Amino acid sequence: MAEFDVWLDAGLSDAEDPANAFVWDLELPDGTVLTNPGNIFHNLSEPTLWGTDDVYVGLAVDLNGDGAMTVGDALPNANVLLGTVNATVDVSGRLQDAIADWEPNLSDAFTALVVMIPTAQGYFEQWKLSPFVLGAESTQSQFVANSRLLDVIGIYSGLQLTHDNVRAVIDAEDPAIATQIQTELEGLATLIQDLFEQESTGTRFSPEQADQFGTEIGSRADLLAGQITQAAALLDIEIQEIG
Repeated sequence: MAEFDVWLDAGLSDAEDPANAFVWDLELPDGTVLTNPGNIFHNLSEPTLWGTDDVYVGLAVDLNGDGAMTVGDALPNANVLLGTVNATVDVSGRLQDAIADWEPNLSDAFTALVVMIPTAQGYFEQWKLSPFVLGAESTQSQFVANSRLLDVIGIYSGLQLTHDNVRAVIDAEDPAIATQIQTELEGLATLIQDLFEQESTGTRFSPEQADQFGTEIGSRADLLAGQITQAAALLDIEIQEIG
């Protein structure tokens, strides 16, 4: 189901990277076709709703009356908004069908852990460039509705759930490595949760701090993924190639 992650949440647009853009067309209600517009949420829905891409703004309005035009001071282009909502319904329905047909196995679970755990450092780079760190100096059109940290918390929550369902298999083969994996995964999730709670209560981290946290978490995540790969090898479970 990796294609749905790209389509809904992670794919690049032609404007961002023509060579690696996610290839699809979005036809809007008025017949306009957007070619390779990127992923539905961060490239379309979020900029349309929050007014961070002028192409998708219907009308700029100082909604809170503070005399300044800031993120969110815009009404969406209705044609783009409806087209994006229709695409969300369509693709989400296809994802639900794929989920219903999917029969997960241990290789899927271990592969998800090994592939996804190390992605945290890249998320911290996006957090660093967002308004949640740079404030008004940010030029980012994505990750403005909620802090990227909240997204990372959700990702690691899913990874913890996945690990909870395979831990007994690891523990039966090597209790020591099972304990190491559990401890480190919980530690990473707790660290990210703590950063988010500090941010939510008014702490504004600097770009330098964001880099430091990202580097630390990236290093720990790489080591953790290595431990899980080691456990998979002990259990003769395949880690799939994700291309």
